[in-house]
Amino acid sequence: MKQGVTYDARKDSWSVYLNVRGQTGRKQFKRKGFKTKGEAQQFYLEKLSETKDSLENPSKCLTFRDYFDHYIKIMSGQLMPSTIMNYETILPKHLSNAFWEKTLADITELDVREEINLVVTSDLYKKKVLSLIKTILERAFREGILNRNPANLIRIKVRESEKFALTKSEVQKLLQCARNDNHQFFYHWALALFTGMRSGELYALKWNKMDFEHDNIYVVEAWTSKNGFCGTKGKYNRVVPINSELKRLLLELKVKSTSEFVLERNNSWNHGEQAGVLRMYCKRIGIQEVSFHCLRATYITQMILDGVSLALIQKIVGHSDLEVTSIYTRVRSSELKGSSEKLSFKIPDSENEGIVIQANFQKKK
Repeated sequence: MKQGVTYDARKDSWSVYLNVRGQTGRKQFKRKGFKTKGEAQQFYLEKLSETKDSLENPSKCLTFRDYFDHYIKIMSGQLMPSTIMNYETILPKHLSNAFWEKTLADITELDVREEINLVVTSDLYKKKVLSLIKTILERAFREGILNRNPANLIRIKVRESEKFALTKSEVQKLLQCARNDNHQFFYHWALALFTGMRSGELYALKWNKMDFEHDNIYVVEAWTSKNGFCGTKGKYNRVVPINSELKRLLLELKVKSTSEFVLERNNSWNHGEQAGVLRMYCKRIGIQEVSFHCLRATYITQMILDGVSLALIQKIVGHSDLEVTSIYTRVRSSELKGSSEKLSFKIPDSENEGIVIQANFQKKK
């Protein structure tokens, strides 16, 4: 394509042609029908400056959709398939077309806030969508495309759904009833309650990761329906101690086992129905209805109530920081009763205490 201003004698008009290469690619542009050369030249110079600026400043020409596609492409080899799937399914479903078509340079903190508060209608997804947007824009900032991440300072509060953990008495009832019923998940529930391991970690657990000499379980692998066998969620290996009760149960289970895996793969577990099975069983035996993952919260909560330090629990369960571990602390009011009796200070006696008590007694009469 020609570059510059040309005259068309047949139509007695002037045309503008642009063919510009820049840092982020190439742009071509053509417009006809200018009546004077001066008008065409002025338009040409303005368009040339605008085009060069956009090509040298990616944030002014890349839309959020453009950069999203770029982000998915470069991160596909670095992130888990399930993580990439989250980006590709959650954001298209919850973001408006107007946000997708905004150039990166035009996205403001207000734009992101309005998108989260007005467009994302589900409280369940507000935090997730914000987190994904932040991560994408942070990458653009680190690549030098943006001068700052406009979403970086945004914090939102949503109503948290009520989360549960079992009390000690409920744990005992669950295990006793499951044992008596020879329930297919008895061993699964017991291991979750005695180790705090996630369902996927238990699914991947093999006998060769059991160290009965030192009473340790080495958690090095997990399984998910999206990724198959992979590393643990925290991306690092950890050690879970085996207490005497759990050791007795594991040795009992090992005698029955004919597989390299510690726990039997029943159909409900294979199809991801373990949460529903546990809720239904809890309802049936008359205890708090919880999901399978709540057994992990039960482990953490009961360890805290028994005096184990939060830092040690964090290391055992594989959380990245103490704040995450503390979120799993779900103490029920029934377990708080009597706890304040451990306070060692006392209320001083009053000199008039006996008189006051006697007066109150006489009034009641």
